[in-house]
Amino acid sequence: MKFCKMNGCGNDYIFVYLPENKVTNPKELAVRLSERHFGVGSDGLVLIDKSQLADCSMRIFNADGSEANMCGNALRCAAKYIYDRGFVTKDEVSVCTLAGVKTVRLDINGGKAESAKADLGAPSLMKLGGKRAVSRTVTAGGKEYEITPIDVGNFHAVRFVKRITQKEMGIAKAISTNCPQFPDGVNVEVARVIDRGNIEVRVYERGSGETLACGTGAAATLFAAFLKGLTGPKANIILPGGVLEVEYIKGRVYVKGPAKVNFEGEIKDL
Repeated sequence: MKFCKMNGCGNDYIFVYLPENKVTNPKELAVRLSERHFGVGSDGLVLIDKSQLADCSMRIFNADGSEANMCGNALRCAAKYIYDRGFVTKDEVSVCTLAGVKTVRLDINGGKAESAKADLGAPSLMKLGGKRAVSRTVTAGGKEYEITPIDVGNFHAVRFVKRITQKEMGIAKAISTNCPQFPDGVNVEVARVIDRGNIEVRVYERGSGETLACGTGAAATLFAAFLKGLTGPKANIILPGGVLEVEYIKGRVYVKGPAKVNFEGEIKDL
């Protein structure tokens, strides 16, 4: 099986093109290959295939084998993947995901895509307990915490704090993995607003743990901050792996950032 490892701001995935490779158990394969000591090492596995609805389709499996509806960083990388291999020749690429068809605008340099701006669609407040609100209280580990629940094709709980500490990341893990309001788990963003144009963020992703970046998490954070009046409709989201530019325009959220190839390889023992 041939694969390509790619990343967006350090959020790394193993990409496999299904028309050229056979994958019978993607959940098991994701767990095996994502392991960073005995596998390839990644935050998950992305399967790219042909699509009748878009230029390609992608399915995302987290490092624990669970399937995700969407991933902003993987989305940009998938668009780069099919462009760089000549499957498409245009700089605007459509990708079919479990969260619908998404559009990505590529920045081309020397015949290769260097970065991309993804249209993640219309974000919304999640409905918890039958209603929507910017500030909600959830329970984790027997304690209550305030979050802003956001849906950007997958679910996020954004938590604004004065300082991002390991203690706060421990709380994020508890909310992600052991919160009755999110029985299937949730992505959690711990965010510190620096000023109206810059937000520092660390992310605990459902199924993968803490990652260096999260594209949908960056989108959720900007939207939550905008709803709370903490920023305008555009801000830099500063993550451990790099910076993503996020803007909310006419009801839609866009994320711009790098899409890079780490390396390509071949796995013989499947």
